[in-house]
Amino acid sequence: MEDYEELKTFIKIWFLAISSLCYCYLISTRISNGITRLLSFLPVIIFFFILPLPLSSIHLAGPTIFYLIWLGNFKLILFAFNRGPLASTPPLRFIIFMSIALLPINPKKTVTKTSDPHPYPYSYPDPLPDSSHNPISLALKALILAIIIHCYQYKNNLHEYIILGFYCIHVYLGVELILAITAYSVKLFLGLGFEIEPQFNEPYLATSLQDFWGRRWNLMVTSILRQTVYDPIRVLLLPILGNVKSRLIAIFMTFVVSGLMHELIYFYLTRVWPTWEVTWFFVLHGVCTAIEVAVKKVVSGRFLLHRAVSGPITVAFVAVTGVWLFLPQILRNGVDIKAINEYSILVNFLRSKWNVVIFPLQTNAGITAEKSVQEPIAKTSTVNNASDSQPEIAAEKMIARRTLLQNRDETIADGKRVKVLSGKSSLRTDKIVGTAIEQAKKDAKCSLLQAIM
Repeated sequence: MEDYEELKTFIKIWFLAISSLCYCYLISTRISNGITRLLSFLPVIIFFFILPLPLSSIHLAGPTIFYLIWLGNFKLILFAFNRGPLASTPPLRFIIFMSIALLPINPKKTVTKTSDPHPYPYSYPDPLPDSSHNPISLALKALILAIIIHCYQYKNNLHEYIILGFYCIHVYLGVELILAITAYSVKLFLGLGFEIEPQFNEPYLATSLQDFWGRRWNLMVTSILRQTVYDPIRVLLLPILGNVKSRLIAIFMTFVVSGLMHELIYFYLTRVWPTWEVTWFFVLHGVCTAIEVAVKKVVSGRFLLHRAVSGPITVAFVAVTGVWLFLPQILRNGVDIKAINEYSILVNFLRSKWNVVIFPLQTNAGITAEKSVQEPIAKTSTVNNASDSQPEIAAEKMIARRTLLQNRDETIADGKRVKVLSGKSSLRTDKIVGTAIEQAKKDAKCSLLQAIM
């Protein structure tokens, strides 16, 4: 019952979110961009911070928090100043506006080259391959995730480091699959011709932190943070500090904002006051990425590690620091256990629905088998009720006996076929067949004795 109530709450929250964005869509046609439009959006932005509070399920609350509080609010702030994916000339159609505002998608646009020789990860000029929407790749990743979830049943027998490794892979695959499912749903709803920017780009192939965070990991966040944090800070500091320093400070501040948003998400999931480990995770990566960009500026291509070396180092650094700073708040507050239990609830729910569909089929098959066995019994009763006064009737009884024996053989064959049916229906049919055969034998003996007499 609690699960159904949670689902009802989830539906109500998204209905309210859609209604709120209808207001934003209408008000944007009457108020020009700028501070005035931002103030008109402010009630919706605040409302989005409140909406996810009633949710307690990890798999319902997590995407809702991410979509509304982070992506949705940041998109509305950009749209208030006629920037971001919602800004378009001519204005976006209503259904496309709602899809982009509520969900982690960006319509694919033509990317132009930039004159910046060392662009920050959030402003790469080259188009990205759409590997995140490859059905075969997604199916393989879903299979790997299913295997990992199954392995959680044996947590007590596995080493702690193996479990932590599973958690790191789980976080990556879970986020990518959820975003991919959302993207495919939008494409089916709006039409397969609606092109969406990739959301992930195989982060395990990253060769540097700049490559990992800028070109491969959660590119929806990458795009939003570039426009809301990185670009404004860099433009603001460029006349004061120059090109290099303004870029490095913008990099660092972008990671800080990302850490604070993750801290907020953790608060919604755990309802525990932040302990700031996840913020320090992004601060650390911000410092390291800024140093990496500065070193690349100094080296200028004269010294580069081979990707066979830099790739494993990058992935290992992300994984180790993730276990150290990203996961502790999740593990400490039992979010991992709760998420695993929700998978079990989902599996049991699907099994129950499967039984509801299959069991009536088995029952109907059992009824059909029972009727086929009862027919010879009815014929036997008819023969026994016949009159025995004339010799012709005795001959007819002999013929009836042969027919009865033939029907008994057919009944036995039917019983063998009925055994193919599964579960309770099969056991019930076997009993009926056995009873019918015994009754047929008795009636045949009676008929034979009557015919002789």
